[in-house]
Amino acid sequence: MSDSRQLLAVLFTDIESSTRLWEQDAGRMGSALARHDTLVRTAVAEHHGVVVKMIGDGAHAVFAIRSMRCSRRHRSCVHSTIRVQPRVWR
Repeated sequence: MSDSRQLLAVLFTDIESSTRLWEQDAGRMGSALARHDTLVRTAVAEHHGVVVKMIGDGAHAVFAIRSMRCSRRHRSCVHSTIRVQPRVWR
């Protein structure tokens, strides 16, 4: 058995105050969560990552780190996801 290892950057996301948002307006929150999931999946794929799991209002994704360029992609993905947040909830 060969011992192959790979350096990964791990991304976890969570929507702040989602419980309160669900309680205030479950219909709007459901629509917003669907948009959020699409945006996260798109941003991760565009930056050569893999979504490991989407659960509730969170995501778990990984990015292979082969070089500093990959590390910059990971950072760019996080920034892309953060930038879309106001658009998702308003």
